[in-house]
Amino acid sequence: MIYGDVIFEEDIKNVSLGKFRKDIYQEIKKLRDY
Repeated sequence: MIYGDVIFEEDIKNVSLGKFRKDIYQEIKKLRDY
């Protein structure tokens, strides 16, 4: 299952805070790591 690649990319573009981007990335990784 490919989870929200487009949404994820848009989130990265719209969020300028590096820490928040890292948190989003780790959440996505958790969702994908099954």
